[in-house]
Amino acid sequence: MEQLKYHEYYMNKENDVYIFSGKDKTCKYVKKIKQFDIINNNISTICFDSTQIHNIQTINTRIVTTILENIVRQQKTIVQYHQLCYNIIVNQKKKIIFYDYYDNYNYGLLTMWIRDLYLDLTNNKLLTSDDYYKNKDKNIKYTYRCVIITQNNKYTIQQMIDHFEKIGFQNIIVNVKNTVKNVYKNDFVEYLNKHNIIKCIKYSYEIFSQQYYLLHFLMWCCISIL
Repeated sequence: MEQLKYHEYYMNKENDVYIFSGKDKTCKYVKKIKQFDIINNNISTICFDSTQIHNIQTINTRIVTTILENIVRQQKTIVQYHQLCYNIIVNQKKKIIFYDYYDNYNYGLLTMWIRDLYLDLTNNKLLTSDDYYKNKDKNIKYTYRCVIITQNNKYTIQQMIDHFEKIGFQNIIVNVKNTVKNVYKNDFVEYLNKHNIIKCIKYSYEIFSQQYYLLHFLMWCCISIL
């Protein structure tokens, strides 16, 4: 398997392997591969159908914008989140510290969606502050694309931000409970279902999943807004 660039990912369709380019929004056929080699070669678990493979640029991303506008309180939060996603998936353009404040209801959906997308694309996890501090002395390799900061009993949020900036992270997500600064609207899942924006959603984290709009979310992340 060839060395991939920052914006490239292996994807599969019935064991046919393609290279997806987030920069060009194209899929290039590579080879057929055995099922057990998919995980070993960090091939994405995202599966295209034949129509999507050949018409990937036509996938409608407007549904993603509509969903986010009905979930997130402020437009500026969506814009910053969009830039964060582009940085992680396609190309690092601008340093981002993204505050994903949540309440008891949603548990940081924006963090969850980009975290899960990156895992689906690469079979690798984005670093969390918990994992980092637990394994700090074990010389473990991790991706520098992004770190997700959560509450810590030993360090303050600002101390962790300062530390991760110092060691080279340009994308930092602060994913903590803050009911006063909560970035989400109330009862948005009910609203989306009621207005047929999205149907039959049982759990909000499923919105950008294989079952619903994962590919739309991926293509939305690949749109440069600068």
